[in-house]
Amino acid sequence: MPGDFHDNEVNASFQSSRKRKFTATANIRRREFFSGDLFNWGGGFGYAPNAHVSFSLNYDRNEIDLPQGSLNTDLIELRVNLTLNTRLFLNGLIQYNSETNDFITNVRLDFIHSPGSDLFLVFNEGRGREGENFFDGLPARNRELILKLTKLLRI
Repeated sequence: MPGDFHDNEVNASFQSSRKRKFTATANIRRREFFSGDLFNWGGGFGYAPNAHVSFSLNYDRNEIDLPQGSLNTDLIELRVNLTLNTRLFLNGLIQYNSETNDFITNVRLDFIHSPGSDLFLVFNEGRGREGENFFDGLPARNRELILKLTKLLRI
């Protein structure tokens, strides 16, 4: 009937303690909206051998059914975090999106030169276009190096 809208969702998730060396996450979700359905599931694992290093690998799957057709997407994500000392941090993210065939790399170096003030050096790279095959080697479509300086001014 025109004007009626139903949105039903059921989800469950699990996350182990982040205080452990090995961590795990899992999620599942089913959602009915308009005249379609979304089924989402995923999970990941993490490893932090000490307070200075951590890694995580995550996977997320979306299965969407609409009257116009179906769509499935996969998102794979790898994160690396390094704390070199109390003033220097390195974070990395590598992500692949099957829907857009994007392979994204982001690396950020953060140097805290004084309290509340940072110097960031960020490298971003995007690879892949629709129709290209991941295993054929995705050519770079954009690459950038960014330098950002922040300074806390106390007035």
